[in-house]
Amino acid sequence: FGTSGFFYTYLLAISGFTGALCWLTICLAQVNFRKRYIARGYLESDLKFKVPGSPYTGYITVFLFSLCLLTNVLSPDLRAAFYIGVPAFLVPTILYKVFKVDKKRGDEIKKLVDFDGFYPEKK
Repeated sequence: FGTSGFFYTYLLAISGFTGALCWLTICLAQVNFRKRYIARGYLESDLKFKVPGSPYTGYITVFLFSLCLLTNVLSPDLRAAFYIGVPAFLVPTILYKVFKVDKKRGDEIKKLVDFDGFYPEKK
């Protein structure tokens, strides 16, 4: 039973890695949203929820999350989380693209994420 701490560390590291990866993608989505929003002619002041220091806070957060995830490679205890976490992210993403799920469910997805409908260009 001396290996139980070993497995616990791996499970915790993998869970933390994938959780941080999720937060990283949320931050990237926020940065992307604000770019598209402003490109359509809207102002940050038009937003109901304002992020202090935006867009810089988004970029800083993405950088720091990326740095934290990459440091997993440097730690022998956390390296396995990187080696398992990256494929756990990439394999479903690649399968999604290969099987063209976005094309098959295009109309359904567009209704959910209709940026153009929610934010038409200001004239």
